[in-house]
Amino acid sequence: MSTSNGIAAVALDIDGTLARDDHQVSPYAIGVLKDLEAAGIRPIVVTGRLETSALATADAAGLSAPVVSGGGAIVTDPATREHLVHAAMDPALIARLIEVADRFDLQPVLHTAAHILTDRASRHTDLIERLNQWTPEVLPDRAWPGDVVKVMLVGEQPDVDAMQAEAAAEFPRLKRSSTEFLEANAPGFTKWESLRFTLERIGVAPDATIGAGDGETDVEWLSNVGQVIAPANSEPSVLAIAHHRVGHHRDDAVARFLDEHLLGG
Repeated sequence: MSTSNGIAAVALDIDGTLARDDHQVSPYAIGVLKDLEAAGIRPIVVTGRLETSALATADAAGLSAPVVSGGGAIVTDPATREHLVHAAMDPALIARLIEVADRFDLQPVLHTAAHILTDRASRHTDLIERLNQWTPEVLPDRAWPGDVVKVMLVGEQPDVDAMQAEAAAEFPRLKRSSTEFLEANAPGFTKWESLRFTLERIGVAPDATIGAGDGETDVEWLSNVGQVIAPANSEPSVLAIAHHRVGHHRDDAVARFLDEHLLGG
């Protein structure tokens, strides 16, 4: 496999990392991904987004590596659309997370492989719709399906700040993915577990992988790859482990770094 500077794969979070402020991956960034793929350096999408949104980025860039979505709950072959990993959550765990949401006056937002579900519309679900290019389905009666892969608890930043420590003590897997979002998957299906599965499948070692991410949900997997890129907007926990600090995600800083350092652009 072709490599550049010993790097054979590039693992990339989307929101706050590869995508700009409008939540879109720019044509420039798509072009960089295409060029990396052509050079034999395998780009891997690693995101909390819905599978359809993650695959849209992979399709636009012609990526061949499996796509990690739903925060690690889903791994999809972009060519065949086969689910290589599909980890549904235990209904009892979902019920406990919903109880936490109610206790702290947060809104539950549930993901399946193909749908986003909530009990009411809000500005938070408007944002989630823009991130995923997918309209959440409102279920006022909370008749949740049995194939939920991710639970998000969303609210105003001060409310999330106030409850995060207590909730995390009860649910260590409940991680903050943005200032207003907390999320959890089934045990054993983090971004790192699914990225490791993907790297094994394509025959690339973690230390031959460079990763880019910005949030708390990225810290574990970034800590396990060879090099870490952190955009300027990253959480302090990501900046603390970065080998390469770059500019803001709104300026395509990650794509520009990859272009310059791996492609010689």
